[in-house]
This record gives sequence, C-alpha cells and structure tokens, in this order.
Amino acid sequence: MVGVSREHTFKDLLKYMLSERLHERKMGDLAGDIMTSPALTVRPDANIAEAVRIMEEKRIRRLTVVDDKNTLIGILTRADILRAGINKLQG
Repeated sequence: MVGVSREHTFKDLLKYMLSERLHERKMGDLAGDIMTSPALTVRPDANIAEAVRIMEEKRIRRLTVVDDKNTLIGILTRADILRAGINKLQG
C-alpha cells in the first residue's frame, strides 16, 4: 500500500484507511533504535570483577544475567555491585 511502510503499526494502517495522515517514523521512536546490541550478558556464576570490567569497557550500567539456555534470569546493576561490596566490607 502506498504511503505505508513496515514501521507502521496496525493502528496506523487503520488510521490511513480512514484518511488520516500517517506520522513519519523517526530514528529513536523504537526501543530497537537505541538499544545496546548485541545484548551483553553474563552467567550467574560469572566473577564480579569480570562483570565490572565489561561494564566499564562498554560504558554500560547494567548487565543481563542469563542461564545456560540464554534465558533472562536477572539484571546486574552497578548499584548491586556497590551494595555487595559494602556488605562484604562490613562483613
């Protein structure tokens, strides 16, 4: 259909059919436009020092934690690491 691109949703298509003007999709409108890709992951048994190295090297604040089947099981944040370090020091 002329004037409709793959980025438009079903709702957009209905609006177009009712003679409403379609908005032009801009870079940054979708999560996929701005996400970190490929997803950076660690396993739950990963060494914290390695996780910190990845986060610093890639300049990210969070790492997804996945199991052996690459299923998301959690998110490791800088705050998690700091909290664990403080707890370890307090001992």
